[in-house]
Amino acid sequence: MSDAMQKKVGQVRLVTEYTDKIFDSCVTVLEEGFAKHPLTAASHGGDPELLHLETLHLVALAFTKWAIFACGDDEEEISSVMLVNPSAVHPIPGCAASSSEPEMAKNAKLYEEQYEAKLPQHLKDWRDHVFETVLTQCRSASAGDAEPPHRINLIASKPSARGKGHGSALKRHLLRIAREQDASVSLNCQEEATHRWYSSLGFVTRYHTTFETPDHETMSLWSMLWQKAE
Repeated sequence: MSDAMQKKVGQVRLVTEYTDKIFDSCVTVLEEGFAKHPLTAASHGGDPELLHLETLHLVALAFTKWAIFACGDDEEEISSVMLVNPSAVHPIPGCAASSSEPEMAKNAKLYEEQYEAKLPQHLKDWRDHVFETVLTQCRSASAGDAEPPHRINLIASKPSARGKGHGSALKRHLLRIAREQDASVSLNCQEEATHRWYSSLGFVTRYHTTFETPDHETMSLWSMLWQKAE
């Protein structure tokens, strides 16, 4: 087993270093996992190249500042991925951000610039004036937190891996880490079924709103928080 995959609990591994193979696998999982998500489709206008560029940017960013957890049928396969912005108070030791290639930050910036150059103006306007307003409202709901939580930025599975419990294993693994650290975990979700599932894990809703997508569909957004039981 490669050093990059040595930290694992069952099939869940913390990515501990950068390799091209791991980077490409993470991009593939997130692209396939979000390709048919209604918010992704609306915010990218159905353009797969925009989804690809944004995914490249986010994975490159994750290798510079976030924790990346992976899961698969064996210790090398990656079929589910979770990107976590660790708490500043409770860091996650060993994550790839501490040892990623210096070029990765430059790559993240390049992918972002390419994405912005291709994104149509009407989608930029929607993002900047509608979706960012919604996200700001969600952030304000956490303004009074005693300390910053671990934040799940993205989690996705390949369609071929759905139903295997990999996504659930990733989330439960992070909750175990948070419980051991006496830390909290936050996330946003957009679908009612997902909201119900997170509620069953002990997440509570801190904020809920609806907004209109660029194609004039109404979508919900929940801001949720998990805290260790007293």
